Amino acid sequence: MSKKNLFKTCALLSVAVLLSACGQGSSPIESSLSSQESEASISTPLTYGFYTIEEGVSDLSFIQGYPWINTSVEGVMSKLKKPSPKDDFYTYTNYDALKDVAVPEGEMQAGGFFQKQAKKNVENLNALFSKKDTELASIAKTLIAGGKASVKAEVETLLSAGEDAIRSIFASSSMFRGISKFYEISHVTDHEEIGIRFSENKLVTGLPYFVKLVGDFSSRQIKSDLLLCAASEGITENLESRIDAALKSMISILKNAEASDKKEAHVTLLADLDTVFNGLFNPKKALKELGVSDEQEVTYTDYELSISKQFDAMVKDGDINVLRDILAICKIADGRFLLGIKEYQDNISGKLASLTGLTGQSPEFPEGSSDEEIARIFIERMYPEAVKRAYIDTFVTQESRQKVTRLVADIIEEYHNVFTSAKWLSQDTITKTIEKLDAMNYTVFHDDDYVSVAPFAVKENDNAYETFYAYDDYVVSNTASGVISNDEIGAEKMQTLNAFYIPNKNSFMVCHGFCSSFIDDKALDKEALYGFLGVTIGHEISHGFDSTGSLYDKDGKKQEWWSKEDRAAFNEKVAKLSSFYNTKLRCFNDVPNNGENVSGEVIADMGGMKVIANLAEKDPSFDYKQFYASQATCFGTVFTMDIAKNAVAHDPHPLPHLRSNVTLAQFERFQKTYDIKPGDGMYIAPEDVVLVW
Repeated sequence: MSKKNLFKTCALLSVAVLLSACGQGSSPIESSLSSQESEASISTPLTYGFYTIEEGVSDLSFIQGYPWINTSVEGVMSKLKKPSPKDDFYTYTNYDALKDVAVPEGEMQAGGFFQKQAKKNVENLNALFSKKDTELASIAKTLIAGGKASVKAEVETLLSAGEDAIRSIFASSSMFRGISKFYEISHVTDHEEIGIRFSENKLVTGLPYFVKLVGDFSSRQIKSDLLLCAASEGITENLESRIDAALKSMISILKNAEASDKKEAHVTLLADLDTVFNGLFNPKKALKELGVSDEQEVTYTDYELSISKQFDAMVKDGDINVLRDILAICKIADGRFLLGIKEYQDNISGKLASLTGLTGQSPEFPEGSSDEEIARIFIERMYPEAVKRAYIDTFVTQESRQKVTRLVADIIEEYHNVFTSAKWLSQDTITKTIEKLDAMNYTVFHDDDYVSVAPFAVKENDNAYETFYAYDDYVVSNTASGVISNDEIGAEKMQTLNAFYIPNKNSFMVCHGFCSSFIDDKALDKEALYGFLGVTIGHEISHGFDSTGSLYDKDGKKQEWWSKEDRAAFNEKVAKLSSFYNTKLRCFNDVPNNGENVSGEVIADMGGMKVIANLAEKDPSFDYKQFYASQATCFGTVFTMDIAKNAVAHDPHPLPHLRSNVTLAQFERFQKTYDIKPGDGMYIAPEDVVLVW
C-alpha cells in the first residue's frame, strides 16, 4: 500500500470514528466512508463523502464538520472541487467568489456579500466627509484649528463642592450632557414617550466606560489620556489615586445594577417621577429643564433606578468625596476628545511616556493619520446625530424606502396565512399571534416623521470644546422636543450590515447599511430582492415569534399570552430543532453544536424563508434557482478558524453554510427545484424537517 493511500485511509478512519461517536446512523457521508475504507487502494482524485479533494492536497485536517465540510472557514473551499448543488448548495453557490478569499490580518471575516456591502458603506462615509461647506466639514475645522476652553476652573469648583452643590448637579440637565454624560434621553414620537437610560455603553470616555476596559491596555490608554488632559490644565494633585478610587466605586455600582432588569420598562408621568427617583438623582427637574412637560410619559428600567439609589447611598454613607471625584474626572474626560487635534497629538507624543511609561501614538488612530482623518474619527464618535442626518439626506431616497416598505407590508400580510395555517396552535393563540403581528412597529431606514432640518451651525471662532457643547445642547433639546426621535436609530445603525428586532418594543428596523449596495439598482429583479432582503425582513419578523420573542406580548410586555397546551407544543418543536442541530450537524470535530443557543436564529431563518417562498408562489414566472442562489450568496463569507470556533461555542447564529443549507433543505419546493433525492447531501427526510412555523 502506498503512503498516499495509507494516509488517506487513516484520515478517513479518524473522521468515521467521529461520526460513529456522534451516533449519526447510516448517513450519505458514512456510507461513502465505509466503501472507501474497504478499498484502500483507491487512487486520486481523493474523495470525502460527496466532496472531491483538489489534487496535491495531502493535509486533510481541514476536513471538519458533518454532513457538510465547514466551508465557512477561510481556505477550505480552495482545497475542494466545486460540489453539486444537490449536495452542498451554499458551497456550490459561493465557490467561485470565496474559494480564494483570505481574511486580512486583524480582521474576523472577509469576502462575498459581507465584503461588498461593507465596501459600499465605507465609500458612502468617505463621500460624506469629502464634501466641502457642510456641517461635518465645519465641525472638522474646529478640531483641526485647535485650542480649547479651560476646564480647570470647573474641575476645581467640583472638587470643592459641598453636598448641596453635588445634589444640585445630579438633579440638573448636566447629567444628560457632555461626552461623559451619565444618562441619555430618547424621544419616541409614536408613543410620545421620553426614555431615560444610564449610558455606560454609549460613552466615548469617562468613568462608566472605564468599567468595560479594566485591566486592558485600552483602559491604561484612556487613563493616560485623562492624566494628560488634567496635566495640561495643571490638575495633578492626587489625581491618579482619585481615578482609582472612583473606578472602584463605579465598578461596584454597575455590578450591583447588573442584577436588575434592563429590558422591562416602567412608565410614569413626569409629574410623578420624583416619587420613584426620590434621592440624589432626580430626573424630573433635569427633564423639565430640557422642555419635557408634566403630562408626558417617561420610561425607565430597574437598572437606572438601582444606579440612582446607589449614588444616593454614597451620600448617606459619607462618600461625598468619591462623588466629587467622579464628577470632576468626567469633566476632565470631556477634554480628552475636545483638545484640538494638534494639542491631542502633542500630548500623546510629548507627555505620555513621562506620565505613564507608555510610548508611541494613540492606538486609536492609524500611524500617519492626517488631521482630516483624525477629525473624522472624532466626529463619528462625538457627533453621531450629525453623521446620521448627513447620511440620510445624501444616500436615502424615498423611492428605495417605498420599495422596502411595500415589501415589508407584503411579508406581514403573508404572515397572516402562515399563522392561520399553524394547525398545532389553538384558535385563541392564533388570533393573539396575528394581533401581535399587526401591532408590530417597524422602521425602514429612518423614522416616518423624519424631516431634513437646518444643520447645526458652528459659531465663528468657537473652538472644539465650545463647538461640542453647543452641538450637544442642540441634540439634547431637540430630542426632548421630539424633533430628533427614536433612540434606536443612531448613526451606527444607519450603516449597520443588519436588521434587528426589539422584543420589549415589538418593533424592528431595516438598516440602510444592509442594502445600500443594491437597493437603488433599477435593474434589481424580484428574485434578488427577495433573496437578499426579503428573507432578512421575514427573519426579523419571525423573531417576534421565536423562543425568546414569543415570551413578549403585542405591547412588548414579558408575560405569558399563550395557552399552556400551545406553549408545550411550541417547546416540543423547538426541542426537535435543537436536537437536530446537536445530533445531526457538526461544524468542527472538536466543538459540539449548541442547538439550544442557536434555536431562535434558526427559527427566524426558516420562518423568513417560508414566508418569502409563499409570496414567490404568487408569481408563476418566479425563478426559484435565482432566488435560492441569492439567499446563499447573502450568507456568503469566510471567517478565521478561531473566530468560527468561537462563534460555534457562543454565537446565537449558526455559521453561514449551515444557515443557508439547513434552511433551504427544509422546503419541498427547493428539493424539487434541484431534483434532490435520498442520498444527496441536501436531502432531509420529511420526518426530520424541523420547521417551527
